[in-house]
Amino acid sequence: MGSKTICSECSATGGTASETFQFNWSPVHNLLQNNLPPPRRFQVKSACQTIHEIQRDLAEVEEAITHMRSVFKRLLSKRMALQDYLAAHKGLISPLRRLPAETIGEIFIHALPHLPFELDGSPPPLLFQLVCRRWKEVACSTPALWACVSLNLQKHFTNHDIAVATACLARSGQLPLTVSLGSRGYHPMAAAGVHTALRLLMAHCERWRTVHMMYVPLDVLEQLEEVRGRLSLKRLYLVTGGDEDSQFPIKAFSIAPELRKFVSSSGNYSDMVTSRALHLPWNTLTSLEIDKRRAREIWPILLDCSSLVDLQVMIDSGSDMTNVPPVYFPCLRTLSLTLPESSTLLSKFIAPVLQEAHFTVSGKSWQDEDRTDPWHMHSGLNALLMRAKHTLNKLALQVAEECCFGPQDIVPCLSFLPSSTALAFSDNINTMLLLHAGSKIPPAPYSN
Repeated sequence: MGSKTICSECSATGGTASETFQFNWSPVHNLLQNNLPPPRRFQVKSACQTIHEIQRDLAEVEEAITHMRSVFKRLLSKRMALQDYLAAHKGLISPLRRLPAETIGEIFIHALPHLPFELDGSPPPLLFQLVCRRWKEVACSTPALWACVSLNLQKHFTNHDIAVATACLARSGQLPLTVSLGSRGYHPMAAAGVHTALRLLMAHCERWRTVHMMYVPLDVLEQLEEVRGRLSLKRLYLVTGGDEDSQFPIKAFSIAPELRKFVSSSGNYSDMVTSRALHLPWNTLTSLEIDKRRAREIWPILLDCSSLVDLQVMIDSGSDMTNVPPVYFPCLRTLSLTLPESSTLLSKFIAPVLQEAHFTVSGKSWQDEDRTDPWHMHSGLNALLMRAKHTLNKLALQVAEECCFGPQDIVPCLSFLPSSTALAFSDNINTMLLLHAGSKIPPAPYSN
């Protein structure tokens, strides 16, 4: 048989060396170019012999390929091992390795998610323990990483809560604790008397500085009565669903002489806060935040908060009261109110040292009556600004697009403010004031 180069794709002769292979021609090679059967018996025998030889050669090639694949696989493994070994040696001279453990621990602290967070799955600080041995040692020896304890208190989280509480209490040393109780939604809680993790935390209640409570049922609040009088609490955050209202007083936090900040959010207008079932040292608070409630329900609370420095309240539309007594805040520096356009309550706030005022005016509801006088007089803004005209250095006003505001509703009261007062208005108010200033026409009397 002759020796020819055959294309590996189409069996054609010729081509470059890189695209062809050296084959020995079979005696019946010329018959491959047509569709006719071999005309002679010896040609059939030659074809069968060639098939046997090619199959033998093919088996040898397959064996060689298997060997080369094995070699290639070993080379890949060796490459990976060398890369890992290289990375390890590069790590010897990396800046991170030279950082003191205290610095790495501080970085870990800044990487913590916003509070409250749950130690479930692999969030920090649990994630830090999985990176390398040194990071695990740093994480476990940094008490501030474990000073935030979050308990879910649901039935299927009981064992998890116990593990979290035990680890955090052991690793946080004697640092002040931030405690989060409850879940982020309505879920069945464990039955009363089985909150082993909560009892572990209550044994260290003297270390509580911040407490977040989210949809905590009344039976848990009753258990918390044991901490009464033992707290050095400074901040309390409460989220209720509206169905936790209690007919009995909740006094767990009633004796907390260091409590300064209280933030309340609810899915209902009425809850344990507005019903006054939750007892707090209201007169020692310096910061109070309450979400959307009716004025008649939050007014008694405001009357008790005489030491406030910062107040943020959302007042519901249609809940205004004209006969409420004034509230006197001798120390109030920042006032942030969200109120309906029809509200007349601003004149009831007496804050002689007020420095910043932020007002958000929402549209009126169907039950609100149309006002017949300029908004700054109707709302009482002019009276409030008159009292604070010597101290106010910032006034922010956000007005909903659906509100009926004209220059006469705002411009006259601005004369009460000193020139150093910073103003921040919503875009619609800015546009209105620019048009008014460009027209050089005094504000027209108010008319519907």
